[in-house]
Amino acid sequence: MSWNKKDNILGFTLIEVVIVLFIISVFVSFGMPKFMDMLFESDISQTVRKIAMIVKQERLNSITEKQESVVIFDKKANVVKYSNISNKQDKLKIMKLDNIKFTCSSLEESDKDSDICKINISQNGLATPCRITFFGKGKSYTITIKPFIINMDITESG
Repeated sequence: MSWNKKDNILGFTLIEVVIVLFIISVFVSFGMPKFMDMLFESDISQTVRKIAMIVKQERLNSITEKQESVVIFDKKANVVKYSNISNKQDKLKIMKLDNIKFTCSSLEESDKDSDICKINISQNGLATPCRITFFGKGKSYTITIKPFIINMDITESG
């Protein structure tokens, strides 16, 4: 910090400002990758929670409206489709899963991964048992659906 005797003005020199900006940029550069990972992880976890809520909501709709519902996970199109079965297939609501990879398998059959996972929900709330696992940046999120209980297990890998 310099003191200009002539005008009695207190201020910083250019070199002091440059050094402070350099130190701040070093701290930001160390924190940025962790921050970006946290944002990406938040997107995946938010999407998984939204999908779990969709399945739970469709189950409640089936019980209250006394109509069967369906939730379809399509790996090729990377979407989730859901609606009451009484609606036509072209009226299914669609949620795109941008940049999120997932696998789905039935709990009843052999535990094979398939391109389409269809969860049928009966009028009394019974759901097709299956497991959907979402992947991203060292973590996996699994939604396990059992006939009466819809569970969401979040597991970390790595």
